Amino acid sequence: MKRIMKAGLTLATSFMSVLCFSETAIQGYGSFKVGVGNKDASFSRGIYGEDWGAKQESAFGLQFQSDINERTTATFQVLAEGDEVSDEFATEFNWAYFDYIASDAISVAVGRIVLPLFYYSDFINVGYAYTTVVPPRSVYRLSIYNSAEGVSVKTSNFVGDYFLTSNWFVTRWQGSENDYANTNGVQVALNGDSFSVFGTYSYVDNISFQIEALNQTASSLQTTYGLTDEQVSDLLIDEDYARFLGTGFNIDYQDIIVNFEVSQTIIEDSARLDETAWYLMGGYRIDNILPYVMYETTENDPDGKDFSSWGALEQVGQTVADRQEVSYSAYSLGFRWDFSQGMALKFQHTIYSDIIDIQNSFGSDGDEETFSESLVSIDAVF
Repeated sequence: MKRIMKAGLTLATSFMSVLCFSETAIQGYGSFKVGVGNKDASFSRGIYGEDWGAKQESAFGLQFQSDINERTTATFQVLAEGDEVSDEFATEFNWAYFDYIASDAISVAVGRIVLPLFYYSDFINVGYAYTTVVPPRSVYRLSIYNSAEGVSVKTSNFVGDYFLTSNWFVTRWQGSENDYANTNGVQVALNGDSFSVFGTYSYVDNISFQIEALNQTASSLQTTYGLTDEQVSDLLIDEDYARFLGTGFNIDYQDIIVNFEVSQTIIEDSARLDETAWYLMGGYRIDNILPYVMYETTENDPDGKDFSSWGALEQVGQTVADRQEVSYSAYSLGFRWDFSQGMALKFQHTIYSDIIDIQNSFGSDGDEETFSESLVSIDAVF
């Protein structure tokens, strides 16, 4: 069990048995998740309502990797993932890239690559690779997209008893016609036998992302107050500059596991508030069962927005920004049971408290809400 959890520091392929036909390796994983909430709520971090749901976060994938020559491989991954909005499975090529080994310490990947923003980024869809039922939503729902087209350069070297890696990336993500972003950055990690630490910095020099409620608000205010096109752009995520910072550590010592991550997202020249989130998870192995507890929180900073250039309408812009606030604390109790080779059963109950989600009319300052969810999953690799 301990060897399995330590392998989670590497790519998701470390968790999969490999079936080879000539020069092609086929690997697979699956997560069937079921959840229910204590009430139907408009909370943006709540996925489930009073009725049990089984498609929202389930995912199944196949990865194919083939050698082109001694230094180059081609990899693509097909992912069928549950959609929390349509309640259907959506299938896409999650990864599709060429990987060239330039030297023992340097490799270059070109194509659709994973963005190394978080600790779990390389295996975020492989539920078997991590302890909890789902990655902590406080941190992991900050990301709009997890992969993009571009180039990454990876380096690796030993520093004493530790393994130092870096991943430099330049990418372009294209969602719908009006959703796109140029994301560039680096992640650096230091991995040891029982301890690892990482840090990520990325910036987006041109992000546009449509948020329906924000678009409707801006359109209404333009009609009511006569906002200029420039003022409307100040509210929307429209060709803006953004930054993402993240860091964390993992301790896996004997039967003790501790995970911690903190991240911050800043989108300039928009009403979207700066957001900081973190979680701390601790667990203890008892044979093939790992009970755990987790605390996580999300906070916004309304003071990070400046609408002084709006003159008499400054308060109008600030009010729109204030209504974007999403903040809460969450407490989770759960366990992971590795009941068979390559399979794990998990349970997690999470209580969200002090919820302020003004845009979705679920809690406000002085009138915070609560919400809870129970989740069960069966995760496997093959």
